[in-house]
Amino acid sequence: MTSLSELVKFKNDLLITINRLSLDRAINEKIDLIKSLATHDESVNYLQLLENHALRYQQLISDSNSIIEIIKNSVSQIDADINAIANSIDTSNFTEENMIFHLATTKEIEAILHSRLGVSSDWHFPGLQICRYISDDHWQVQSKLQDFSSNAKSRIDSMVSCDPLYIVGNNIKALENAIIPFTDVYQRRLRLYEIKNRQFDSLPYNQFGIIMCWDYFNYLPLSTIELYLADLIKLLRPGGKLLFSFNNCDFVSSAKLAEDGRACWATTSILKNLIENLGYEYAVTENLPTDDIFDTWVSWMEITKPGLLTTVKRNQAVGQVLAK
Repeated sequence: MTSLSELVKFKNDLLITINRLSLDRAINEKIDLIKSLATHDESVNYLQLLENHALRYQQLISDSNSIIEIIKNSVSQIDADINAIANSIDTSNFTEENMIFHLATTKEIEAILHSRLGVSSDWHFPGLQICRYISDDHWQVQSKLQDFSSNAKSRIDSMVSCDPLYIVGNNIKALENAIIPFTDVYQRRLRLYEIKNRQFDSLPYNQFGIIMCWDYFNYLPLSTIELYLADLIKLLRPGGKLLFSFNNCDFVSSAKLAEDGRACWATTSILKNLIENLGYEYAVTENLPTDDIFDTWVSWMEITKPGLLTTVKRNQAVGQVLAK
């Protein structure tokens, strides 16, 4: 039986081939040659014959494009087969509490992400990070604790200009450990919440200018991602942005991760349909290669809640709220 990643590779190779099948340019060059001959030799009695030959060449273009359309239509069948295999993959182990894998990136990708988050982070609006920082008693991530800590600090640095910045996850201890490197002044701009099973009731609705969910949806089934997206649009202000990473199985290496049970299945087209049905506006999908030996890709999507991002906030808070 053909594997999932093999089918994705075949589909990608087929799409590349389709783009190279067109005969339009080559045949049009021949037609132009015939027309040029007719223009230079108008007195010859065989011009109609030349015109007939030009029409036959034109028919070749039509026949060729018909064949290409038939081949394009086969892509839909391949997609159906791919989705059938993807839907048969057991995702029961993929839950918010059982995320043991880690999305590899590069310094270049981190710099791009930092820049994108920084542009969208503004002290006029609160920000939100949905995190998957895992507690240090999880044996499968103990060897990667330094990476988790470093990535946590980098993500927070990118959005700390949000006032305040909410950081939520399913393990409050892990969140507390993630902010230890920051000074007390820095930490006072952070709001930590333990959120389980998408219980966002403790967070303010219609308030966030930006929400970031990184290295999280990569390990959740599409049905769970849909539930998250339906909840998060309620938290965003009109015009607010949601940035999230995902395992984009349009790429062979990402499909292999889903096939091997290291990530969940998703594609750009599936997610675009999902977010549009939920009322979001699609902005952009970014796909960047890590150039590692596994040909890993890092993918994220940026979407917005319809409307104009506005606020009546004039100044940042300068006082401190004290307990009574």
